[in-house]
Amino acid sequence: MLFGKIKSIPLPQIVRMIGEKSGVLEIKSPENTLYSFRFSRRLFLGAKKQDMPIEDTFELKSMLLELSQKEESFFIFKEIELQEDNVSFSLPAVQLIIASLHSLRAMYQKNLPIFFPDPETVFLSTGNDPSWIGSEFFSFWIEAEPFFSKGSSAKELAKYLPFELEDILFHLYTLRLLNMIKTASKKRTFYLPISDQADLNSIEPHHTNLHLGSDSPATGSKPPPLPSESSTTAIQIYRSDQQDIKKGLLRRLIYGFKSFFRKMYE
Repeated sequence: MLFGKIKSIPLPQIVRMIGEKSGVLEIKSPENTLYSFRFSRRLFLGAKKQDMPIEDTFELKSMLLELSQKEESFFIFKEIELQEDNVSFSLPAVQLIIASLHSLRAMYQKNLPIFFPDPETVFLSTGNDPSWIGSEFFSFWIEAEPFFSKGSSAKELAKYLPFELEDILFHLYTLRLLNMIKTASKKRTFYLPISDQADLNSIEPHHTNLHLGSDSPATGSKPPPLPSESSTTAIQIYRSDQQDIKKGLLRRLIYGFKSFFRKMYE
């Protein structure tokens, strides 16, 4: 069973952890508002707010934006078999990840940067098709992909690309969740136990391919499948990774101060 606080694990990472499982993700806000999301084998089937079905993407975006402001909310995932009939959406779960990332980006939660990778962690391209990820992430990908083909870190990318370090870390965090890049070493720098093994199973093409981000995907493109995740609780993850998070934060602070003083004397 997966449970914890949104503050401990953001919604995009929760969806990533659900992976191939089928069931219902319930999120209860401090005001006792209940939000629920239904999943079946890497498909997002639909959502509800207080038992009222979310009928379209506009309502869904609004609900995700609302949830991004309620980081003290408690979540629990109940694993049960669900049927794919009479559903509101039926789209790849990775598109819900993109939509929730856009909501987090809009609000830029104070705690989100603690989930970013270490600036010195080296990433490699997984070779997956990037055409479905939307223009915001795609424009960064076009700039960074030549570096990922050989392996590069956020610290290195900041020297050559027209992006601030914090923006680069956000994009690396996003691309890692979407299985576009992987770590180049065995060192685990992410907050969650994300596997680097690419899963070659694909989602059947007859499912609706909607994009909930700021832009529509290329026609005929589909996202790569997410790697399977180990079943664990958010509390266990939180306790086991505190040291890694502190090290990553300290390195980013040191790098930030170096960049600040370097610019002062230029």
